[in-house]
Amino acid sequence: MAQQFIVEGNDAYVLTALGTKQGLGYPSGYNKQSFKNFVVKAGSITKIPEAIRTALQDEDVTNIGVVVDANEVGVQSRIDSISASIRQVSPGVDFNIELSPQGWITELKDGLTFGLWVMPDNASPGYLEHFLARLIPNDDTYLALAEELLRLTKAAGNPKFPATRDQKAILSLFLAIQRQPGMSPQTAISNGLLDHQNLLSQNFLTWFTGTFRF
Repeated sequence: MAQQFIVEGNDAYVLTALGTKQGLGYPSGYNKQSFKNFVVKAGSITKIPEAIRTALQDEDVTNIGVVVDANEVGVQSRIDSISASIRQVSPGVDFNIELSPQGWITELKDGLTFGLWVMPDNASPGYLEHFLARLIPNDDTYLALAEELLRLTKAAGNPKFPATRDQKAILSLFLAIQRQPGMSPQTAISNGLLDHQNLLSQNFLTWFTGTFRF
C-alpha cells in the first residue's frame, strides 16, 4: 500500500502542520523519515496532471490526495484539468467532481480513494496564502497592524503587486512583525498564531483524514 499527497510546491509541510497541531499522526505506512515519500511535489500547476497520471498508473497506490491553488483562473478550471487527467488513465471510470466546503473525495475504483482540495476554500479564486491568512484570528492585534501597513503602502501609490496578492502580503507582514520576525507559516501554526480550530482549517482536516488512511 502506498499513499500520495500531490501538491504544487512545499504546501504539504505547511498543511500537515495543521494535522500535527490537531494531534493527528503520520498517514499509515509513513513516519518522520519516510514522510518525504508520501509527498509528491509536482513543481508547478502545469506539472500536476502528470503527477496525477503517474500516481493513478501505480498499482501500489491506494490513496491519492491533490491540493492545488485556484489562482486567478478559478476553481472550475482546476476541476476540468484534473478531470481530464483522471480520464486519460481511467477512461471508463464514472465520476463527477463536485467540490463542497470539505473538498471532494471519491472511490475511483475498488481500493483507490481520490481526493481534491482547491485552495483556498474550494469555491474562491486564490492561493494557499489566502487559506492561511484566513486562519489568523480576526481580533489579533498583529493582523490589524499588517492590514494597516498594507493600506499605507497602497496609499503611497504604485503598489508593485496586484490586488489578488493582497492576502499574501498581509500574511507576510503578519509573520514579519511577530516576536520571532519572519517565521514560516508552518512554525506559525505550531506556535498557535494560525488557528487550527478555525472552520476552514477543520474543513481541510476533514478532507485530509477522509482522503488518506491513518
